[in-house]
Amino acid sequence: MGDGNSMMIAGRLTVLLPDRDGLSAALHDIIEGGRAWRSWWVLAANDVRQRYRRSAIGQFWVTLSMGLTILGMGIVYSAIFRQPAENYIPFLATGMIVWSFFQATINDLAVAFSQSEVYLRSYPGPRTVPLFRCLVRNLIHMAHNLVLLPIVWVLYGAPLDSTILLAVPGALLSIATIGAGSLVLAPLCTRFRDLSQIVQNAMQLLFFVTPVIFRPQQLGDQLSFLLHFNPLANMLEIVRAPLLGEVPQMHHYLMVLMYLAAGLAVALPFYARFRGRIVYWL
Repeated sequence: MGDGNSMMIAGRLTVLLPDRDGLSAALHDIIEGGRAWRSWWVLAANDVRQRYRRSAIGQFWVTLSMGLTILGMGIVYSAIFRQPAENYIPFLATGMIVWSFFQATINDLAVAFSQSEVYLRSYPGPRTVPLFRCLVRNLIHMAHNLVLLPIVWVLYGAPLDSTILLAVPGALLSIATIGAGSLVLAPLCTRFRDLSQIVQNAMQLLFFVTPVIFRPQQLGDQLSFLLHFNPLANMLEIVRAPLLGEVPQMHHYLMVLMYLAAGLAVALPFYARFRGRIVYWL
């Protein structure tokens, strides 16, 4: 009986897990998608231009909206948390800018395939081009928001030095982790369309349990697990801390690396198994 169950489980795993050729094809798809940078760069830039077409200040509406949000929240929450505005507003500004990139990117990646139906049906190239397109589009939006940081630094005298360079590897690690997760998230949301709505609601909930508007120390020891095991909290910290002139703690890097490794271990076999079905799910 035990041998029969073992054989049944092994048979199911054989069906679910891709073979070596499937993994090779998936890796080839990802690499070729990255090499097709002209395609996803043009598509991403066109998305941004079309969104603000005939607008007086164009893409800088993103910057203006973010600036007003930071100003309003900074005044209110610095009073609520009883923190000096000169310390709280730089913390809030960096947190909001980085978080807005995380949130918008994850929400966009969830619907990347379904919103690129025409492209995927007419172009037989790499399926990962829409994923790169979403990442670059949101990086462009983030670049517009980053214009606000020098203004905040000048107004509030944020202590900056060469530590700010640590934001680059932190951002790259975070983008890689989100990209690995998208290889699972995007196909699943294409197959089950309600899942993208769940993702959006989950991101709204995560905003309130991630230290974007509050400092990690304010949670206390009882709720510290919300930070230690929250991947977005760790990714936020390794990007935000250098922008505030602080060196992130090593455990934040280790947690993000762990999530990246786990994500790749799950995402590559999953994408290899279901990559060929994406077009049929559109």
